[in-house]
Parts: sequence; C-alpha cells; structure tokens
Amino acid sequence: MSNLIDLALNPPRSSKKRGIRLDITRRDPTKPFVWPLLALGSREPTVVHEHHADRKGVDLGYEPEHYDRELFVPVYAANDGEIAVAIESPMGNAISIDHGTWSTHYTGLSKLFVVPCLPRWRGRERVRRGHVIGYAAKSPIRIGFELWRWTGAKGFVAVDALESLKSWKHAPASLGSSVNEAA
Repeated sequence: MSNLIDLALNPPRSSKKRGIRLDITRRDPTKPFVWPLLALGSREPTVVHEHHADRKGVDLGYEPEHYDRELFVPVYAANDGEIAVAIESPMGNAISIDHGTWSTHYTGLSKLFVVPCLPRWRGRERVRRGHVIGYAAKSPIRIGFELWRWTGAKGFVAVDALESLKSWKHAPASLGSSVNEAA
C-alpha cells in the first residue's frame, strides 16, 4: 500500500510521540483553503450537485469521460488540521478534518490514506494542506464536501460550501512544488 502514496506529497511523519495534540489555533490564519480536487488535464473540478438540506454540502467532481473508471483521482486536505473522523464503509469512506474554528467533511471516497478513527480518539493524525487523504469515487468521479464553522453556543454549524468555494483557490495542476507552497 505504501506504493500508492507519493512521499513527495506526503512526507513521512515526524518521530514525535503520538498523542500530542497539534495546536491548530497557532496555524497561519492567513493560509487560504484550497479545493480538495486538482485539474485533470484540461478538466477543472466543479460543483456537480448542490445540497440544499441543513448540511449545505456540495458534490465536487468533473464532467464525465469514458475512461474515468481507470483513473485514481487523489483528494487533498483543504487546509492544515487533524483528522477528527475517518471511517471505512462498504457504502463509501468519509473523513472529517478539524481546522480549529473550521471543519471540512469529505464523503464518497473510494480509498482512505489516513488512519481510520472515531471522534474523541487520542493521538489524532495531523494533515497539511495539500496532503493526499484518499481517492475520489469513480465513474463519475466525485466526492461529497461540507464545511462547518465553530460558533461556541451551537457548536459546529453548517456553512454554505458553494459560497466558500468561490473564494478558494484551485490547487495547481502540477504539484511539483506542493500545494502547501501554492497560493
């Protein structure tokens, strides 16, 4: 399985003791979020379906092509954070990343590249913006995406992901220098 992960995009974790929480409140507050999908050649990722329910999520993907079943499309962390939930299921895999006052939620993944975990587990895995967290579902290529904001009184509240994505930068089509340095 280690052959599936590009170490240039996901460098080995430090040898620091697991269980030490990342102080994500100290992360650079000006570091912008990026789209979790990259361009596939000339195909830019788009919002393929908008959910109007309480969760206010969207489906991100690409215009379908006949060869989509052959592709393994990586999904990237939208910003630095900690894995709050990572679940493998026959219905599709899901990941939630805690970014401090924000939380992103990815569903419909065909493969996870993070350690499966449940809420309140100690030793949460850290991810950086641009790290591969999984593969998108195939044919059509898409993922579910939600954005949540911490309010204090109500806890995490769903934010309109479509409006937020409009201001986020698309990650570069080439990750030669890494998405972490982009934008």
